[in-house]
Amino acid sequence: KIEFVVNGMTQFVDESFKDWTLLRFLREVLNLTGTKQGCDNEGTCGLCKVMIDGKARFACRTKISSLDGAHVETIENLVVNGQPPHPLIQTVVQDGIFQCGFCAPGAIMTAKALLDQTLEPNDVEIERALSSVLCRCAGLNRMDQSIIRAAAILRGDEESTWTSEDTANEAVMLEKVTGKLVFTDDMKFPGMLYASALRADVPHAKVKSLDVQDAQKMPGIVKVLTSKDIPGKNLFGPIVMDQPIFCDEQNDVRYVGDALALVVGESPEQVQVALEKVKVELEPLPVIGTIEEALAPDAPVLHKRLAEQHPDMPNVLIHFHTSKGDIEQGFKEADFILEDDYSVPFVEHAYMEPESSISMPEENGVVVYAGSQGPTDDRRQISSALGLPEEKVRIAHMYMGGGFGGKEDISTQIHSALAALLTGKPVKVKWSRGESLKVSYKRHAAKLHYKFGAKKDGRIVAADINIYGDTGAYASAGEAVLFRMSAFACGPYEVPHVNVHTYAVHTNNPPCGAFRGYGSPQ
Repeated sequence: KIEFVVNGMTQFVDESFKDWTLLRFLREVLNLTGTKQGCDNEGTCGLCKVMIDGKARFACRTKISSLDGAHVETIENLVVNGQPPHPLIQTVVQDGIFQCGFCAPGAIMTAKALLDQTLEPNDVEIERALSSVLCRCAGLNRMDQSIIRAAAILRGDEESTWTSEDTANEAVMLEKVTGKLVFTDDMKFPGMLYASALRADVPHAKVKSLDVQDAQKMPGIVKVLTSKDIPGKNLFGPIVMDQPIFCDEQNDVRYVGDALALVVGESPEQVQVALEKVKVELEPLPVIGTIEEALAPDAPVLHKRLAEQHPDMPNVLIHFHTSKGDIEQGFKEADFILEDDYSVPFVEHAYMEPESSISMPEENGVVVYAGSQGPTDDRRQISSALGLPEEKVRIAHMYMGGGFGGKEDISTQIHSALAALLTGKPVKVKWSRGESLKVSYKRHAAKLHYKFGAKKDGRIVAADINIYGDTGAYASAGEAVLFRMSAFACGPYEVPHVNVHTYAVHTNNPPCGAFRGYGSPQ
């Protein structure tokens, strides 16, 4: 037996758990889900920070075998139960430090460990402590001031301004920062299965063959799903339904994140082993890696429907032309002309909560638990895939650990719903951080050509603009984003003579969609 204490309660753990991480033990055995997971047990995000023998430590990097005789404190030890919250909880709530709250438990336990060691922390100590926890919403901006104020309250140098009204008014935020608020990955259901997708891992290919028989025979595997198992349409997308749920002989692989099959099993470990048993033969196709390659006359055509619509630009999803005034007259009036090319890269949303959904059968349909920025769009796409009327699909909307536009699109929802419908059991699909980076939608990379005409007094009088946005392999929200690029091409300036062309261009890069002010930042 391995003996250690968690929040004052002694745990006697069998040696069969010795190679488990403390994070897994807390979440799966003790149901202390306030401690979050944001990376792949690499200790890179800090969301799993707990106190071990008074020091802040990564629970995802700590093995149970190393804890004999240790004292562990988690965020649950700070839960508010009718008493005023810990001064650190008071100050971070009053200062508005957290938004989604997914990173809050790790950041707070890190700060508490510091305050338990010294009530007069200096700036270097605070900075060093907070630098070990990532926050995507606000970057823990100003939390150093919250820590300094909490230390002053604990020393008795400053009075707490917290009242019982604050406890009532800030009930939801208190749940967030103390880990009580339930996110999708914190949920469990009896008999719940787990599922993961086999990804293509190549940017462009034909599917020659796919054999799942060996994977189906592996221990603990309930089903292996392919396109043949889809009751409805094998397509999804928020605006244009052009992305296959599973690639097959009729649907080419168009980017590395395309799914080929979904393995459903009794444990995540069994699913991962079975994924390696799926036999797939892919025939590589020419890869379009840039906008320039996509627009070349001899470029491979990624979507046949677009070649039929406009054969002169077969890899262009959509083109917008926006104009105002007389562009030639505008440049005649200009005292100066500035013309140049610009580019902006793809950007990952990097929300701290990886994509996750749990689906289960419900009244001849399914209920899908997911934190989503487009639940009604999810419902429409899921019902299409399942061949069910929309009223048979219910989206049980969960809190999101960040989104920023990246959770407008379907991620895990169709896969979990399909698996639940076909197995008759609850099914969880959760992406690892690595899978999220590979598969998720990005901010559009873009090539921009700007020609500006200006007067000597600084007024811009003419703007001739051409923008090409790399919308990736599938449409996603490309139409909306490139429209916004067109409408906001001149930023906040009032320009009398404008001519703007924007193009959403398909490549074999990851699909691109909404991202905080989509189109305007580019």
